[in-house]
Amino acid sequence: MVAMSTAHTSADRVERTALGNGRSGWWVGDHAAARAVLADLRFSSAAAADPWVNRGRDVPLNPRSILGMDPPEHTRMRKPSLKLFTPAHAERLRGLLERTAEDLLDGLGDPPADLLETFVAPFTSAGITAALGLPPVDHALVRELSRPVLALTAEQAAGAGEAAARYAEFVHGLLRDPAAWGGDSAVAELMAAHDDPGEAVRMTAFMLVSGHVSTSVQLSNGVLELLAHPDQWRRLVAEPALVDRAVEELLRFTPPEAHALHPRMAVEDVDLAGLPISAGDLVFVCPRQANRDPAVFPDPDRLDITRESCPHVTFGPGRHYCVGVHLARVELRVALAVLARRLPGLRLAVPRSEVRHREGLQFRELFTLPVRW
Repeated sequence: MVAMSTAHTSADRVERTALGNGRSGWWVGDHAAARAVLADLRFSSAAAADPWVNRGRDVPLNPRSILGMDPPEHTRMRKPSLKLFTPAHAERLRGLLERTAEDLLDGLGDPPADLLETFVAPFTSAGITAALGLPPVDHALVRELSRPVLALTAEQAAGAGEAAARYAEFVHGLLRDPAAWGGDSAVAELMAAHDDPGEAVRMTAFMLVSGHVSTSVQLSNGVLELLAHPDQWRRLVAEPALVDRAVEELLRFTPPEAHALHPRMAVEDVDLAGLPISAGDLVFVCPRQANRDPAVFPDPDRLDITRESCPHVTFGPGRHYCVGVHLARVELRVALAVLARRLPGLRLAVPRSEVRHREGLQFRELFTLPVRW
């Protein structure tokens, strides 16, 4: 991994960052500056993913990933998915998601339980496979194979090549028999929309792992924060209509990224928040800091599920705005609503300090989420 300083909390919230590969970099935790970087084509994703730029990183970025592309290639790759993953498409899945959540809680057994393995992971896996039109998958295997691919450190990236090959074969296996997913499914339309079958497979693989892993991380961390702030959990239980606001506040308060979004590189000199960013500088947008900018969010370090205005940057506004945003929101709303109704006495089964995250990964994945009710 490129070594970065950890002092990212200065008053101006845009700081120089020490990079281990000798390049200059900036850490952006200012809300307005973060949105500017994500919207400005002068900050290039493709340039940041260039193999030459990534020399010295423990884990080089993947230039073939859609996250490492710029328009027009990025636009072409993304367009078919945007046509499919609409608000209406997500709403059509609401009934299935509600039934899935109810069924999972029916089978929960006696407390204590690991809510991550018994509810969160199978629920989010069911959501993305249904959205794509794929048969159910082994969600534990998807998470296992994704970890080396989503690694930020050499230790976590051990075996990444083998994991990527196994995951590619896993996805090829899902797509090998069109009869298993049907001719009118989203994945069928994706396959038809891409002239290159390999592109369609890569896009499906990307959406499956990001739709499962990132939403699973968001939901598990969101539940953790609600239970760590029991007044907020009790408020949600008492006022179910707050679920939409609760989801947006949790997206702000505890975004899934461990550190930053996919880096950008300035391709020309740019003034950012009054600071001179030079061509060739890498820029890292940190949602966790931008989402707590006091200029935008009053009392930003307080979790408040009644917060009315919540313009967070968790979904990466700009050209890389999350394709699955509508599905993710419906999943999170359904899951929290069902949990609050079915398990109003939900609480952590261990002290908060004993609930640990895996280190060295792109997302803040929990080991377990032990609960009682």
